[in-house]
Amino acid sequence: MLDQSTKPYYPSNMAKARARPEDLALDEDRETVTRLLQLMHQVVTEPAPDFQIIVSDHADLPHTWYQAPVRHNWRNGEKLIPTTWLATNPTP
Repeated sequence: MLDQSTKPYYPSNMAKARARPEDLALDEDRETVTRLLQLMHQVVTEPAPDFQIIVSDHADLPHTWYQAPVRHNWRNGEKLIPTTWLATNPTP
């Protein structure tokens, strides 16, 4: 299970607020994220096809090799923990 493995390559909200738009277009970081995720994909498709990697991340690459194995995209109201599972008055 890998959680937010690409986070070091994306600016924080505070950095985004301080940055100029041209500072946010970090092509080198995007390339690094793509290479990292491509390596994960290659490992589970070539040398170890029965190996499973679970990745929870904000990255969303447009490439077919990336999109094909995506099972859930928690955006637009879809959440990891559905709100229907939460009690309306949880006890501490």
